[in-house]
Amino acid sequence: MSRKDYVEVARIIRDRVEDAQAVGSLITQHALANLAESLADMFKSDNSNFDRSRFMDACGLGDN
Repeated sequence: MSRKDYVEVARIIRDRVEDAQAVGSLITQHALANLAESLADMFKSDNSNFDRSRFMDACGLGDN
């Protein structure tokens, strides 16, 4: 995958996180955080230069 793919995945997750926050759905936020973590693991195994912290921040989950 390319950087633009990582950016697009992060944008999609961030949009859903924002939706979940707007309605106060902590369960959905937790599920999205788990999804983002799993994707970050996969991306890191695909690309050793992948920046997990930057990805989580881009997903709107930097504090997780």
